[in-house]
Amino acid sequence: AAVAAATSVLFARRSARRQSQLQEVELANWKNQYLAEIRHWADDCMHALSKGAHLCDLDPQKIQTPSLFERRHALMIDLSSLIDRGRWFFPNEHLSANRTERRSFFRGFRDPLLDPLVAAYDLTKRLNYLDQSDNLTLRDDFVGAKLDFGAKLQIILDPSSRNADFERFLTMKQEL
Repeated sequence: AAVAAATSVLFARRSARRQSQLQEVELANWKNQYLAEIRHWADDCMHALSKGAHLCDLDPQKIQTPSLFERRHALMIDLSSLIDRGRWFFPNEHLSANRTERRSFFRGFRDPLLDPLVAAYDLTKRLNYLDQSDNLTLRDDFVGAKLDFGAKLQIILDPSSRNADFERFLTMKQEL
C-alpha cells in the first residue's frame, strides 16, 4: 500500500509539473502570436520610413509616373494609417485628463513609440515635389526617425529574451 501511495504521489507530481509546463508553453505561444502581430505592423512601419528616406533622393524633374507629389501623398496616407494602427497596440495615455473634446482614440498623450512615425509624417509633408534641393537635407531626419523607431521597438520586442525562451522550451520539450 505504501508503494502504491508513493507511486501515486510521484505520478501526481509529474502530472502537475507537466501541466504547469504546458500552461507556460501556451502562454508563451499567445505572447509570441501577439508579438508577431506587432512585428508585422512594425515591418510596414520600417518600410514606410525607408521609403521616406529614399524619396529624398529622387529628383522631381526626372520622375515620370508616379510623380513625387503622388508618391509623397501615398506615403502620407501610409504613415497616417500606421500611426493609427499603432494606437491599437500602444494606446494613448492619460485619456481622461486631456483633450476631452476629442474621441477616445485621440485623447490623452501618444505613446512615445509612435513619435518617430509622426515625425516622419511631418517630414513627408515637407518634401518638395518640385525641387530636390530641399529634400536632400530631410534624408538624415528620416533615417533618424527610422533608427529611433527601431531602437524603441527592439526594447518592446526584446529579441534576446525571446531567444532564451525558445532555448528553454526546447529543453522543456525534451523533458516531456
